[in-house]
Amino acid sequence: DYSQAQNVFNTHSINQMWTLYQGKDRTVKLIHAKSGKALTVDEGTSFERARVHIYTDNNLNSQRWRLQ
Repeated sequence: DYSQAQNVFNTHSINQMWTLYQGKDRTVKLIHAKSGKALTVDEGTSFERARVHIYTDNNLNSQRWRLQ
């Protein structure tokens, strides 16, 4: 269950726009404005320098982010 929070990274280019969705567990999901896909950590790892990419939004843990 995520509710829409706000658009971020507005640089006047839809290719660089994201929408944040706040989860009940205080995580966020970032959805790319143009593609509708979620920012996803490769293989769900939490290691430093992990690869990230955009992928179909399917509510995986690898698509949940904690902002600090």
